[in-house]
Amino acid sequence: ERSWSPPRIYGRVKADAPFLAWHGNLKTREIVDEGNPVGYRAYMSAQLVWCAGPGVEVEEIHIDDKKRGFTVRQLTDAQELTVDLKGVREIKGSPSVDSGRVVFYPGSATQQTDPLLRRFLNPTGAFPAYQGLAYSVLYDDFYVGDGKSAKKISTVLRRYPNGLGLTSGHHKIGSDANGACLIYDDLTAPRVPHCGAGMHPARIDPDSLRTMGETLFSEGLGVSFLFQGVSAQERIDETLRHVNGYRYLNMQTGLLTFGLIRANHGPDGHPTGGPGSLRDFSRTHSDYTLAKNAARVSYTDAANGFIQVPATEQNLAAIEARGGEIDYLDINLPGITTAANGQKAAAQALQGMGP
Repeated sequence: ERSWSPPRIYGRVKADAPFLAWHGNLKTREIVDEGNPVGYRAYMSAQLVWCAGPGVEVEEIHIDDKKRGFTVRQLTDAQELTVDLKGVREIKGSPSVDSGRVVFYPGSATQQTDPLLRRFLNPTGAFPAYQGLAYSVLYDDFYVGDGKSAKKISTVLRRYPNGLGLTSGHHKIGSDANGACLIYDDLTAPRVPHCGAGMHPARIDPDSLRTMGETLFSEGLGVSFLFQGVSAQERIDETLRHVNGYRYLNMQTGLLTFGLIRANHGPDGHPTGGPGSLRDFSRTHSDYTLAKNAARVSYTDAANGFIQVPATEQNLAAIEARGGEIDYLDINLPGITTAANGQKAAAQALQGMGP
């Protein structure tokens, strides 16, 4: 589809909806149980596109939302996965269903054309290698079900870019990515084939991002995202929202510069104004009893099936001042993946609402 753009992933995410780029080689075999025909098993080949690369890894494979084991054989620029399919059949009987073969391409700029796709789609002519796209190919006779619809295939994928050059593995925070590395990757990745902003590194202040990255690592504040249908600027802004950061054009250096807003931050390294920057000033008094007195953050619980769960924090004194009425500020932070960081985000949000 001309309007489709591949998702872009960072950290550890569950991908539930691959783009079915091609399918074919459909076969059926009669199911026989105790000598009686009871249905048909379906098999096919397919190309499933997961996201933009490079550097994408498969951690888990799920069929109908059930995790399946697999073994890996490393190829030159891909991985051959043998997936355990025992127990996934819907109707008992023979033929048995034991395993299926999948070849996974990580979205590199050097990956080669898949032999099966070439064989079925253009055996004698040129055929694309889909460089920059992370995709998998279900090979011959991959079991897809006994019913009228194919089984759902999903994956848990990982990607930890480090073009920023953080040392000692600090580009990875737990199972999450470092947001500073994410921002640098999105800024500098080419528009084609990786869907980045395509900005020249000379226009970016890398030291500001490295300082941000080291702070985020020390705080344990990593993020994981599966971005679909949003621009590089929107992805960067969403990352900054999650880590409570900012960006600005440094008028002295001419470089795009980044920083973090923290309770103990000082003036050094932060944007400052000059003559004429302040056009108006006013003072207002807010009614403390009308302020939000609780924060509720929705985050992704990656340890329990990647479901959305809330973390809450309450200002008991403010609740008492309003006669026990709880007034929540709701914040959605899907890139947060641990209970500790979800709770920390709720506490920070509550702190920012008043004394």
